[in-house]
Amino acid sequence: MTQQDNSPSPNFFLNSSVRRGKDRALKIRLQTLIRNKGMSESEFYNSLGMSKQVWYALSWGIWEATLDWKLKIAKALETDSALIWQRKRK
Repeated sequence: MTQQDNSPSPNFFLNSSVRRGKDRALKIRLQTLIRNKGMSESEFYNSLGMSKQVWYALSWGIWEATLDWKLKIAKALETDSALIWQRKRK
């Protein structure tokens, strides 16, 4: 006699935004803008009061930044937020 497995699938707890891959273009844009300000990435995210872990997830596009964070980052980089957060259209 076999027992029916009622446990959730391994993907049950992973939504699509978590499984999304890294956004290399976003990371390069941010790194370039930060370097142009004469700062390292750690100096930049520390100046915003952001942890290394949060910066990693936001700068790679693993987590979607809130509108407030997008504007705060763009203001600190002195650039239009649309230039940073644009997505490549398919």
